Amino acid sequence: MERKLQEYFAAATQVVWYVEPELGRCAFYTSPSDVRLVGEAETLDGGTTLPGFQLKVREWFDRAGRRRSR
Repeated sequence: MERKLQEYFAAATQVVWYVEPELGRCAFYTSPSDVRLVGEAETLDGGTTLPGFQLKVREWFDRAGRRRSR
């Protein structure tokens, strides 16, 4: 994943969401070293790249049928 992050941001990508349903979270990257973890009880947003975008992580995992067992 580290190599891919470097490649994405070298290609002018502004945001990367790394989804980890088995851990019940998403990692929100704005650079290869700047990451914010968003748990399944939280809401993922689009930051300044997609203003106003919001996605409830738990609902997303539920819809995908991949949410971890509690």
